[in-house]
Amino acid sequence: MTREGSVSGLDSERLGLRLGEGKGVLVNETLETSVPGIFAAGSVIGRTAFAGLSEEEGRVAADSALGKAKPHNADWVPFIVHTRPEIATVGCFAEEAHHKGFRAVEGRFEAKSLDYALVEEGASGFFKVAADKKGGTVIGVQLVSPRASELISLVLLAMKKGIKVGALASLTGDGFSEVQGIREAAKACSRALKSQAKVP
Repeated sequence: MTREGSVSGLDSERLGLRLGEGKGVLVNETLETSVPGIFAAGSVIGRTAFAGLSEEEGRVAADSALGKAKPHNADWVPFIVHTRPEIATVGCFAEEAHHKGFRAVEGRFEAKSLDYALVEEGASGFFKVAADKKGGTVIGVQLVSPRASELISLVLLAMKKGIKVGALASLTGDGFSEVQGIREAAKACSRALKSQAKVP
């Protein structure tokens, strides 16, 4: 669930809080506002926020207020939708990667091609893995599958450790699990990387 923020009751002008074009409170990477010592998090900072992101921003803002400042990276917060199948995304993909200094290559695998789809009628969804063309580091993963909300946290942990797409492609697991989908998407991404590497 997402929420639109409102700053109408903040009396931002009197406080000296700077607002952005979308009327959200402007913050720096530690979520401190233009007024030293005042921090903001969640939808009030001007973007559509979801529960997981707002929770993480709250932690960062609290740590910053206590003098334990750490940069906030929204890319490391999974976006999850509890539909059937579930949708879970973390990181960035080709359409936005260049804005963040990456040259993304993607691989995709359809859920209907999984082994368990042979026995589970109506299996739908897909698995997508994006890696940086330079170095092959995984920069984004999108899962549309029954257990996407659980698997995305494990994928994020691997991404934070700087996992390469080749390592993700070597995942082992039961052929009837969704891990197979992540592995096959990573293999497709790895093949795309090798193919592009041959292009002058």
